Parts: sequence; structure tokens; C-alpha cells
Amino acid sequence: MKGRFGRKSARRWVMLFLVAVLGILFLVGLPLSGMAQKKTEIEWVLPGHTELERQVLHGFKVGFEEANPDVKVMENMISWADLEDKLIVMIMGGHVPDVLMTQDMSPLVKMNALEELEGWVAERPMHGMSKEVFSPGTWEYAHIGDHLYQIPLDATNYQMVVRDDFLKEAGLSLTDITTWSQFIEACEALTVDQNGDGKIDRYGFLYPTGAHRYAWRQAEIMALSNGFTPDEVEKESQYLELFNFMKEFQPYMAPSTIVWELKDECRAFALGKTAMALFGNWFANNVVSLNKEVIQHSRSIPFPLGPSGTKYQVPLNAGGYSMFKASRHKEEAWRCIAYICSPANALEWCASITLPARLDIDMDELKTRAGKYFPGVEKANAQLIDDFMYSVENYSYARKKIPARVQMEKVFVKEISPFLQGKVSAEMTYKAIKEGIEPLK
Repeated sequence: MKGRFGRKSARRWVMLFLVAVLGILFLVGLPLSGMAQKKTEIEWVLPGHTELERQVLHGFKVGFEEANPDVKVMENMISWADLEDKLIVMIMGGHVPDVLMTQDMSPLVKMNALEELEGWVAERPMHGMSKEVFSPGTWEYAHIGDHLYQIPLDATNYQMVVRDDFLKEAGLSLTDITTWSQFIEACEALTVDQNGDGKIDRYGFLYPTGAHRYAWRQAEIMALSNGFTPDEVEKESQYLELFNFMKEFQPYMAPSTIVWELKDECRAFALGKTAMALFGNWFANNVVSLNKEVIQHSRSIPFPLGPSGTKYQVPLNAGGYSMFKASRHKEEAWRCIAYICSPANALEWCASITLPARLDIDMDELKTRAGKYFPGVEKANAQLIDDFMYSVENYSYARKKIPARVQMEKVFVKEISPFLQGKVSAEMTYKAIKEGIEPLK
């Protein structure tokens, strides 16, 4: 005769007990083997152009998700040229991302779109993050007023890149290009018909004006060499000097440059179609996939001084990461920002493209690490890093953060293109730009 609690009955009780335990675990949310955890999804807006940039940034995404298995990152790649216009449309339409790579944050701050980050740094200082680990210029750039809106990742400066092999062919050197008048002479010497067919094969210079962002920034590089910035429309004499200078070098540029954008400029320089151009310290990153050998023959110097210029001034801005104020996942967004801007990732990013904002990045280690991104031209790339770094240390001019900068850029490019085509005078161009920019200040 079987007992009251026989084997079958005992098994039933065990099964009921296990079902009850599993039910309790499910209700309290404890993870179960084989059961997928729900992840928080954040959107990361990534401005950029090159495949190398995408490769490095995607590596950060993968690394962050591995270190933070509760978070899934959605990448949203938008070009720098389109970034602000698209973000404004997204925000106005109620679609607010979480994390954003930024440079000039002022238009978004004016919209009250960005989170103030000083509290996060004070209360959640991850990866050794503090004011002291960043260079003073990049930390200052990351502020608007008393508030911190960006965690700096890199320091980007802008100046002239020159083919020194073409200079040598023309009997010139870098030290022969220190003033605007010397620059015009160099442009003439470097503009050549290489095969004797009566057509110019290589131009001395190029100034692309097909996109407002780059037309304005390159005008800023040249304007600073004459002691002003393009928003300072009250400086009529310096503006007119700049415009007359542009008319002088215009014959030594390809006519199509008035519709070119950055990608066209990079391609022309990489293929030896121009001898001098204006770039940021991301130059090597942007040409390596087109023709890495051009890096072997390139050097970078400040833009030559104009008649009203008294000292070299090389524009500098920080690039870094910001959080949207309306983000629904601020804790996860902050962890993402801190991870990207950590010393290890800052080293990796800057080795692939630019100079570091952090002071705890060893420059010799950065040059060595850069070798994997620029194989075969390591020494030449290290020289370019030194060229740009020298200007950062000696000639830096912190770029202004202008809330209406995008609108000013559009005013400027609208007027500069017909001027370069010879359709209007320098005086008329200046008047139109002044009338368009003054109400925006």
C-alpha cells in the first residue's frame, strides 16, 4: 500500500514548488538563464564624413554595449554640413536624441536643447573626469557662460596644408610664404600646365564655397590672418582687404571651386590637382583613403599674414559630447559620454583623426598608435601632428561661439560666390554681407 506521499505525488509537489519559485522570480524581475533582459535604447548622433571616422566611432559603440549590457545604442550618422538644420527639424518635431558629438554648441544652447553637465561631472566623475585633465582652451570652449555643455574629446585647429614637393619644384620653401603678397607669388608659381597642352593641370590654391559651413570657416582662417573675424562686419577696411586678396588669388584656383565642398577639396589635394589648401588637423584622416602617399609630401603652416595682421592666429575649437536636456535616458547617456571621452578612447580617436583635449594623453603614444591608421606614412603623419600641435601651442585663437552662426554663414556664402565669379564688386559684396549679418548679431 502506497503512502500518502508516494513518488508521483512527491514529483508533483516538487514541480509545483519550482513553478512557484520561477513565478516569484519573474514577478520581482530577477534575471533568468536564457531569458533576454530588456535594454534601454539611446540614440547617438554622430556627425562625420570618412569611413575611418565611422569605423572608430562604431568601435566605441560596440565597446560601450559590451561594458553596459543593459544599454543598446542606435547610431544616427549626419554630416557636419547638415547637422544643425536636421537637429532643429528633429527637435521641433518632438524627436529628441540622447547623445551628440558637438563643436559650437551655442545654437542648441540658445534653443535650450542641451543639458548642463557640471553637476554630472561633480557627482558622477567617471574615468578620471575633472576640469584638471582637460586643456584650459578646450575646457573653456566647452562652456557657455558659467555652464558646461560639452565634455571635450579633441582639439581641432585650422590652417594651411602645402605640398612641399611642389614648392621645391618651384624653387620655394615654407619660409617663403609668410605674407599675403608672398602667397600670391607662390600661387602663381605653383599653377602649372604640366603636359604642355595649354590647359592648367595643377592650381596653386583652392577656396571651396559650395557649402556655407566650410566657406565661412575658411574665410575665418584668412580673415584672422588680417586681424578680424567674418562676424565683425564693422571692420570695413579689413574686410575689403580680404576681398581684394581673394580676387588676386582667384585666377590660380579651378573655376569649379565655387561649387565644391570639403570632399571635393580633399579629393583635389589628394590627387595633386592643387598645391595649397585650408584644412583642420583632421587632414590626414580625410585624404588617407584617397591617396595616402600625399601625406608624405604635406606640411602645415599658419595662413600668411595680411596687411592689417600683426600676429599669426590659428582658429581652434573643441570637439566633444553633449547630452540633450529632453533625453529620457540621462543616466545611460551620461555613461555613454563618459565612456567615449575616457583616456583610452580619447587616445584612440585622436590617433585616428586629430589632437587631444585631455592633458593625460601622451603625444608620443598617440603618434605610435596613429601608425595603425596611417601605415607606411607614420613618420610623415607624425610630422603633420607636430606642425598642427606647434600652432595650437603658439598661435591658437579660440573660435567664437555664435548663436546665429549658421544664419551668418548662409548670408556670407550667398554673397561670396557671385563676387568670386566677378559679377559684383568687393564694395557691393561687403555692403550686402554687412546688411545681412548685422541684424543677426
